[in-house]
Formats: sequence, C-alpha cells, structure tokens
Amino acid sequence: MHRCGGWASGRSVLARLCASLAAMVGAAASTARGDFSYANFASTSGLTLVGSAGPDQNVLRINPSAQFQSGAAWHQAKQSVADGFVSSFTFRVSALTGGGADGFAFVIQNSSVTSLGGNGCRNGYDGIANSIAVEFDTWLSSSCEAGNVNDPSDNHVSIHTRGTAANSAAEQYSIGASSAIPNLSDGGVHLAVIHYENGVLSVFIDNVTSPVVSVAIDLSATLSLDAGRAWVGFTGATGGSTEHHDVLAWSFDEGSGSSGPPYRPDPPVITEPVSDGKVLSAADVHMETGPFHDQDGDGHRCTDWEIWTVSPSARVWHATCQTDEALKVHIHLGDGVFEGSHAGQTSLKNSTSYSLRVRFRDASNDPATEYSHWSYRSFSTGGVSQLFGMQLQDVLFPPGVDWTGPSGEPVILPGGASPPSLTIGSGTGLTALRIAGADGSSNAVSDFAALGAHVLVRAVVAGGSTGVMLAASELSFVNEDCVRETIYLPAVTVPANLSRYYWVSTNGSTYVGAANQTTPVFDQLARGSAVPWGTFDPDLEIDRFATGFQLPVSIAMAGGAPIPGRPYLYVAELYGSIRTVMADGTWSTYASGLLNFNPTGQFPGSGEMGLASICREPVTGDLFATLIYANNGDTGQLYPRVVRLTSTDGGMTASQITSVLSMPGENMSASHQISSISIGPDGKLYVHVGDGFNTGTALNLNSFRGKILRMELSGAACSDNPLYNAGNGISATDYVFSYGHRNPFGGAWRLSDGRHFVVENGPSVDRFLAAARGTSYGWNGSDASMATGAIYLWNPAHAPVTLAVIQPQVFGASGFPALWHDSLIITESGPTWAQGPQANGKRLVRMRVNAAGALTEGPTTLVEYNGSGRGSAVAIAAGPDGLYFSDLYKDVDYSSPIDPGSSIFRVRHRPAADCNANGTDDRCDINLGTSVDEDGDGVPDECECVADFDGSGFIDTDDFDAFVVAFEAGAAGADVNGSGFVDTDDYDAFVVAYEAGC
Repeated sequence: MHRCGGWASGRSVLARLCASLAAMVGAAASTARGDFSYANFASTSGLTLVGSAGPDQNVLRINPSAQFQSGAAWHQAKQSVADGFVSSFTFRVSALTGGGADGFAFVIQNSSVTSLGGNGCRNGYDGIANSIAVEFDTWLSSSCEAGNVNDPSDNHVSIHTRGTAANSAAEQYSIGASSAIPNLSDGGVHLAVIHYENGVLSVFIDNVTSPVVSVAIDLSATLSLDAGRAWVGFTGATGGSTEHHDVLAWSFDEGSGSSGPPYRPDPPVITEPVSDGKVLSAADVHMETGPFHDQDGDGHRCTDWEIWTVSPSARVWHATCQTDEALKVHIHLGDGVFEGSHAGQTSLKNSTSYSLRVRFRDASNDPATEYSHWSYRSFSTGGVSQLFGMQLQDVLFPPGVDWTGPSGEPVILPGGASPPSLTIGSGTGLTALRIAGADGSSNAVSDFAALGAHVLVRAVVAGGSTGVMLAASELSFVNEDCVRETIYLPAVTVPANLSRYYWVSTNGSTYVGAANQTTPVFDQLARGSAVPWGTFDPDLEIDRFATGFQLPVSIAMAGGAPIPGRPYLYVAELYGSIRTVMADGTWSTYASGLLNFNPTGQFPGSGEMGLASICREPVTGDLFATLIYANNGDTGQLYPRVVRLTSTDGGMTASQITSVLSMPGENMSASHQISSISIGPDGKLYVHVGDGFNTGTALNLNSFRGKILRMELSGAACSDNPLYNAGNGISATDYVFSYGHRNPFGGAWRLSDGRHFVVENGPSVDRFLAAARGTSYGWNGSDASMATGAIYLWNPAHAPVTLAVIQPQVFGASGFPALWHDSLIITESGPTWAQGPQANGKRLVRMRVNAAGALTEGPTTLVEYNGSGRGSAVAIAAGPDGLYFSDLYKDVDYSSPIDPGSSIFRVRHRPAADCNANGTDDRCDINLGTSVDEDGDGVPDECECVADFDGSGFIDTDDFDAFVVAFEAGAAGADVNGSGFVDTDDYDAFVVAYEAGC
C-alpha cells in the first residue's frame, strides 16, 4: 500500500501525492475547487451511470461478472485537469470465470457525460473520442473487435489516446505501458493513484513512492478541453470470460495544490504508525504526526483523526477537531469514539486491516483552504492473544488431591447411584483423575494410571442423576514432575444428566469448553488464576503480595526487613495517591489528593498522566515524588513538578508536602510527562522529564523537557552540573544532566560502577541506555535517532517502563545468587490495556551489561503474563526477599481501565535443594508429603538446623556472629521462626537452637 512518510516539504511531489489520497474514505462532498470524494458508493449522487455500471452493496460495480458487458461511470461535474490533478481510488477485481476478463480503465474525456465504448477487449473506452484512458487490463488479447490489439501481457497497465479522435484499445496507440505490477485480478483490494503535474502523467499501484508507468503529455494540447476541464470516470468490460470490476472508494483533487495564496495547511506527516503495513495491537494504536505547518502562517486550530476498515470501507473510529495541544499531534483510541460496526467497543478487532487518515485544520476560517488534504497510513491488527494449555501425564498419590471451596473447606459432592463427578483428563477421553460423590460426607477419588504422554488438560463437571451446584473452588494436586498445580474452577450449576466442560491454561485458569472440542479453546474465561504470571525459570516463584490499588505506577521500599507495625514499601498511584504497605500486604493511605486537577480522561489516551514516580530518602525517610500540576487550576496548562513528603508518625502518613521544583511553561501531555525520580550515589536527585509530545524540546537546552535533570534535595540546580552557569541566571540549562530524550520512563542506579541505566519509549522502537553526564541522546522525532547511545533497541517497541538492579549493596541482592548480581530487571508493559499475553510486552526481562558498558545478555524473559485479562507489568523494585512489581490494571472483572483492584506481585529466588540428601528436590519431598514443612519456608523440617547459620556444616561462634549481624540489619534470613518479621522471638529461637546444637 501507499507509503507517505518522510517527505521534506508539503510542496514536494511525494507530499502532494500523499496529501491527495484525499478522502477515498470520506463522505461524498465538493468544494469550491471542484474536488470530490466517495468513501463508498452507498450513494452514487453526482455520478452518471451508463450501460452495466451501478452500485452493489456500497461499491461501484462498473460491470458485473457476466458475459459481454460494458459500463461507465462519470462524475457529472467537469473537473479541472490541465493544470494538474490527483485521482485516487481503491478497486477489486473478483468473481472470475474462464480466467477472468477483460479489464477496466480510468478515463478523462470531453466527449459526453454518457459516453460508453465497446465490450470485450475494448474495456469500455475504445471508441470514445477526445479521451485518454489508463487501462487496467486483465486479459491477453492479440486481435479482437478493436483489431490487432497485441497486448503485452494478461496483467498490465497501459495509457491510450488518439487525441481528439476516437480512442482505441490497440497497443499501437499506447503512450506508456507496464506489466511489472501487482496481480490486478487476485480478488484483493488495491490502491491506484493517477497523478498529473508539470506535463507528466504517472500511475501508481499499491504505493506512491514509485510509479508503475509515467509519460510526458500535454493534456491541453492533446485533448480539446473545456477551459482545461473534462469529465472523469471509469469504464469497464467483459467478453466471453468474466469478472466483477468494482471501485470501492474514489477521490479527485483538482490541481496538486494552488499556485498561490491562500494556501491549505501542509498535510500531516504521519510518524506513527511508522510505516504502512505494521501489525499493531487491537487495543493500543498510537497515532502521531509531525508538527503543523501552514505557508500562510495560519495557526493550528484542530486535527481530525479517523480509522476506517478496508473491506468494507467504513469509518469505525473518529476524533473530530481535536483542539488539545497534545491531541492535535498524538492520540490514542481512548481519546476518540467508536462507531458503526465497532460501536460500543474499546478496541479494534483482531486480525483486521485498517486505514488511518488525518488532516489538519488551520485558523483562517476560509472554508476553501482551512483544511489540509488527508494523509493516510495502512495497518492491521494482530490475532487474538495466544494462551497455552496445562499439560499433565499423571496425578501423584501420595500426596493426592485437595479440592477446596471459597473458605478453604473441602468440596463434597452429593452421593447417589449415578453421583455428580469431576474428571481431569484430555479432550479425547483420556482420564488422569476422577472425583465422584460417595456417601454425602466424602468423595470417592479414582487415581488412574499414568498416561502414555502429556495431554492438554480439560476438566469436566458432570451433574449425574441428581445435578449439582458448586461454589468457586480450587483443585490442587502434584503432577508427574513433583510440581504442584492448581485448577481454578468457577461457580457452576449442572443439571441432572448434563456436563460442563472447561479447558485449563498453564496457570490453572479455566475457560468454557464444549463436549465436541478435542483441543483447547481459550475464548471465554470461566475463572482466572490467583497469579496470572508465569516463569520459565524453575528457581523463581511468584506470589500476589498485595492488592486493591488503582493504577500503581511506582514502588519504593521503606528501607529494610519487615518489622511489625512499620511500613514495608510504598506504592504510588497514577491519579494522585501514595499507599503505605505493610509486610503482610495490608495497606493504608500515606497521602492522597496530590493532583490539583481531575486526571481522569480516556485510557489509553489523555488519562495517562498524573503522579508518576516516588523514591525514599534513606536518612530522613521522606518521599520524593514527580507529578503534573495544573497552573492556577487551568487544565490547559499542565506542568511538571517535584514534591517532598515528610512524615511524623514513622512513615505511615505524610504530614507535610513541599514543592521542591516547579517547571511552569513546560507543557506536559499523556504519558510523555515527568517520570522517574531517584537519588544517585552522590546524594543528588535525578529527575526524568519527557518531551511533552513536542519533539523540539529534547535538544533545546532552554527547556526542562526531554531531559534528565540533576538537582540538590532542596531543588536547587547542582553547581557542578555539566552546563551550570550561574552568571546568566539559573534556568533549565543549569539542571541538565543529559538531554535528547523522548520519553525516559524508568531509571535505576548500579552501585558497582555508578551507572544510571534508563529505559526510554520511542515512536516504534524503544531503547535501553546508560545516561552519561552532559551527553545528548539525539531524539529529533525519528526512529533512527533512538539508536543514539543505545545499549539495546526494542524493535518493534515493547514499551519498557521501569527497571531495578539486583546488587549486593541493596538488601543483599534480594536473595538472588551471585550469578544474578549487577543484572538489570526491566518491566515491559506492552500495548496499553491490551488483553491476554502479548508478543511485544507484559513481562519482566533481564539484561546484563559488563563493566565496559556493553550488553552481554538479554533481554531474557524471566516472568511473563499468562492470564486472559488486562494485567501489565509496570512498577518494579528490589526488596529484601525478592523483586516486587505491579500489574497496573485490575486484571479481570473490570468495567474500565481505571478500576481499583490492581496488585503487587513478588518474585523470589527459590532454587532446588536436597538438604536431606535423599536424591529428591526438597520441594518435591514436601509436595509428595514425604517431608513436613510447617513453617512454609520450602525446606523440610527435618533438615532445618537453624543454629548452623552460616551453612558451614558446623555450629560455632561464627554462626552466632553471622546471626547477630543479620538480626541487627533486619535481614530476611534472621526470621528464624518464619513469622514474616524479624523480632526478639527470632533472637530467642536462635539462642535455643544454638545452645541445643541445632
């Protein structure tokens, strides 16, 4: 399809071509200049239809697939053609019989508005006087009614004219032809552009970068025109072989542009999607243009955005006359309105072809020139998110199964001659486990022999002769690999003699199935898993630590091991609250109402702004936060700010909020706002600020936007900053640490080498870099500029958001072994509010960068979303016992993207061990029931000799000294009694064990 990016000026030939793909998908209309456009042909008003031509289900059918037809369609108003024009149309040739024939043509003629030529090889234009025809020929003719035609091939474009004489389909009257073209009769939708300018007539098919044929011709000298004007339209014909010749949409632009003022605005340069044909998430289409330009100097009043389906050609989403400064050049689906076949939806449809079109409107109030021509970008959406089924070969006995209800009580099925049952097996009838009612107080459990191979798991609840009603329940068992699996069954009522079928995904979620299905179908969620995240590393475990948050975007640890009654971590929510979270996952409010405006907007879209990041100052325990504020309450003036929050009750609540630095005049917009805040090894504040969707700010040293700033905790510019110069007054320049950034969401410090690592979102590619003092990272609006200084580029984009470093200096590397030390863990959020797993995001990945700053590993996927909801990894922090990350959205049972109900998950390193030397993983011993683990620490109780604290195999004073160090530091390892807290009970327990010799 057409490719309209990258022209230097709106007055260039390519720009004017792209601009004049005008309104192939716009409503039929006319302007003072005579331009017209048809989005489709539900109405053929303004056309004269001749012969077999007529509308058919919203398309213009020049002739049907019937023998010996000819038809024509002419626009009733003559168009100005002598001084240049662009005619754009989409067409389809289909329903072929006998190989398909003969073809159709775009014709300019000044003979009659009812003109029609012959059928067959004459393509409906042969015989029309005073005409020029661009034929799209689909049949190889040597001789026919038109004489010795001598076609070059059975698939060619040819331009024919005999001046004012009757035109002919014979190739001797062709002034230019080509067979190096797409297959015209493949049944697909093709784009054609006929462009005439400066005495050159060019024909483009499916792109506008290279014409398939160009000829020099003076239309005024060749044809007898009516003051430079003529009728324009289409002809077509069939012979003994047939095909439909359909035009789906058509626009005509008189002149490629006016020769003098007043001028239209230059057409938008679409920068995102970055090129035609991109496959995008149905839930998250980022639409962006370059800046507005008008040769008259008129201001930018607003922008019209539209998305159309390609087949049928119909508008399904629009955002008309967007006046917000950000939405004029960048918009999301949430900022517009779905309509037509997409009415009521919140995303596009999967596996569907679409066209984006955009136009600018200036402030001139001149109806003839205030609108630019439309610019177009084609794209398609990806398929339904892929889920994978749980695989099972055997259920191990012991330990057998646990089937429990909502409060942990056993599920007991009714008895009877033919009792209700639950069967775990395959869709082809293989059975691994069956639980049936027995005497009304217990179940009969049947353990079947191991299956010959792994099967994809299906659960069947049968009503038996009585029927059964069950609350939501969980079936837990150990599989053949000693891994404990849990299946999350929904509440269900099954009438007598009927069954309900559920497919099971890898994380235990269940999906509605049917009796006749033999392979999994993951279309309709029945009940989701407690943890919709999985890992490919057997040494990692994931649990849900806390829940109930609204858009959690940042996590800051409170400083040490869990202590009863003291904060464990803080969570910042996008819409202006900070929560204090305790070690048991309960939480309260630290501060709320931090925004002085209502941030709620469309999401994805304009609602993606507010409170972005927090960090904790280790000496005072104060929190620093970055956010957006409305200047004097004016939501049209949203600027970045850094604030400090102080507590007088041990960090439970904020007692005072102080502005550290405000940046008036630095307009912010959705997502490209102020973001990461951290305290560097030098004790200074480092603050990331996005470009606010104004590309020019990133390299402008007089703007805070598009920068990483460095300042004192007081908010003052550091006097040793690379561009600091107090002699000319303190300005944005004095704060600059690095510049040339687009949207530097996340940052983290590696203490071993003092590097500040950054993840940054680009238009179509994202980058990972180490920000260096005084360095420009080159962002100038192009994807190419994102490569500047990059350690790694995500292409296509995965939306990396935040990162954490696993390092011994912070919580002893969070319980991870030496192999992990100094590695960086990055959250990839993927498409905004997208459903299910995503190829481009929704995961945690590991990067390793050596001391020289070179990438040595990554991105390696550690944790990946495997649910069917909306969860998406965003915030991340390294804690005393693992990594903590947020999933941003409420995962299931949501009504909107901003519903409370998001969670914080914990990832811990729990490697395999065999402490009792029986040749079996300790966790397998516990799962099988051959070992007891009453304290739940994953180590069989018979193996735990807590007095051997340093693991040397001996109990000596080194163990006592090591315990005291860990206890005073509040390290998780000092939690001897497994209570989740480090307190005097642990000290006492260790002393007892030490004195007892174990």
